[in-house]
Amino acid sequence: MPTLTLEHTSNIRFDTHDTLRALNHTLLASGQFNELDIKSRAVCMTDVVIGTEADERGFVIIKLGLLSGRSVAVRDGIADALLAQIQQLIPAPTGLTVQYCIDLVEHERERYRKAFVANTI
Repeated sequence: MPTLTLEHTSNIRFDTHDTLRALNHTLLASGQFNELDIKSRAVCMTDVVIGTEADERGFVIIKLGLLSGRSVAVRDGIADALLAQIQQLIPAPTGLTVQYCIDLVEHERERYRKAFVANTI
């Protein structure tokens, strides 16, 4: 943990790898995570309807899974930093209304399992 999933509509194009790396740096800068524990991925959504109008719209949503035990202030700080960073990294294309969202989800620390396997052969 943490696990970051960046979902975006297909009408928003950007360098996925560089964006994920920058978001990982944002998480690391929070002082809450070890570098090796940060995992991120991006998913491009092609079949999307936003609202009821026919005008072109898009979204960028970060879903961040965290282990339980952090204060509300710490979680708010992480969410605010990610929201600011994602708007800077992925500006809204001309003529497109874009919603930027951060969804933090806490997972029970006691139920989380992880194994490291280093195959050196």
